[in-house]
Amino acid sequence: MDTATNQNASRVGSTERTLRERVRQAVIKTESEIIRETLERHRWNRRKTAEALHISYRSLMYKMKHCNLRDDAQVAGAEES
Repeated sequence: MDTATNQNASRVGSTERTLRERVRQAVIKTESEIIRETLERHRWNRRKTAEALHISYRSLMYKMKHCNLRDDAQVAGAEES
């Protein structure tokens, strides 16, 4: 790397996110919104949601966990126990 490249790299401090990080966060946010909307449309039926999104049930479960999406009814039931 030349000196100019090193200086530019050092300008991207901990307070600024890289383009890659910003794109990754935008993708996660968009994916989360799409999954939530589809879950709500199918009354949180995960099998029907996975079919509607053309992904496997297992992939949906992984994505729900990754995006912190949970069935509100299940969460409320667990809190009452």
